[in-house]
Amino acid sequence: MQRLLKLLVFLFIVFSLGFAWFAYNAYKKHPFYANKTDAVIVVGNHLREIKVAINVVKLGYTPVMFVNSNQRLKLDELLIKHGIPQEQLITSGQIQNYSNNYLQNVSVFLKQNQVDTVRIIGDSSKISRFLLEFSLINHDIEYITYPVVINSRTYWEIVQEYIKYLATWFTIFIGYYGFSLSYT
Repeated sequence: MQRLLKLLVFLFIVFSLGFAWFAYNAYKKHPFYANKTDAVIVVGNHLREIKVAINVVKLGYTPVMFVNSNQRLKLDELLIKHGIPQEQLITSGQIQNYSNNYLQNVSVFLKQNQVDTVRIIGDSSKISRFLLEFSLINHDIEYITYPVVINSRTYWEIVQEYIKYLATWFTIFIGYYGFSLSYT
């Protein structure tokens, strides 16, 4: 019984330290690297990340952006507002073999557009998990991340993302790669 208690205390300490690291990175400001890339991928489809991606396209750091969304009309309005040609936006509904799996859509987009370098823009609490999954299916693509920090996020939301991150690590550890959790 005492061994079990020690094990539980040890696991709780490891979990807590991991969460502290995860929460710190979720709120930490990240630098913007001015490297040019072949494409930008928006993780999730929240307006704040899409606006950052639009600015990256507008500044000329990438020629095309990919958003996993079927709300093309709403996105076209944003592009027009910012003076960006509609050809520079590709949504998941436009790719061949569209599925409900975000990573499969991203993988198809990268192959169809022959992308070698990609900038990944997303919520800072979700981008670690995306990179973990992304690196499994796209080994030969160079990527630059730009996490968007959202200060209005609750700790419960960060705990949920941390648990998803741990679940992803666990599934990779046991060798199951078909596991997919939502990015919205």
